[in-house]
Amino acid sequence: MSVEASHPSSRASFVIAIICPLSLEAQVAIPLFDTVYDRTVYEKYGPVRNDPNHYTLGRIGRYDVVLAHMGGCGKAEASSVASHIKQSYPDIELALLIGICGGVPYRANVGPTQPRRDVFLGDVIVSNAIIQYDLGKKLPHRFVCKDTLESNLGRASQQIRSFIRTLKSRHEEFSKDHRE
Repeated sequence: MSVEASHPSSRASFVIAIICPLSLEAQVAIPLFDTVYDRTVYEKYGPVRNDPNHYTLGRIGRYDVVLAHMGGCGKAEASSVASHIKQSYPDIELALLIGICGGVPYRANVGPTQPRRDVFLGDVIVSNAIIQYDLGKKLPHRFVCKDTLESNLGRASQQIRSFIRTLKSRHEEFSKDHRE
């Protein structure tokens, strides 16, 4: 990491957000930055008035990135952080939640054809959808999501869907190389 002379030209320069619920996750994400901007940049482009979030500002490759340090875990906290990020950095196009998967579900009752697949620290999970599990009907031993348009979150943009397909194809290629 370094501090370089060229700084973002405005808040609109920040197009990627990384959200970290725990300090451990931020400690892992910050070394990914090629540059962490100094205090003068933070004072100029830090949170706007009434934004309670604290951020680390920097650059990864050619992108100005804002890393949000959440004050706690949970859906309400994440929703608040995301809302405030958009106030301070309205041109965010991609937000990544970096987490240790404390809430990742798994199938406990699997049969011989569907082995249980645990998630481990270090695994990368890329999702093409978000399902608010607390909005569905809870039935004994089963979960059914609501199916009305108003109950579901919007579809990702074409740019994000295309990027996810690229990641999937690279993953399949990587997995194939390591099986041989």
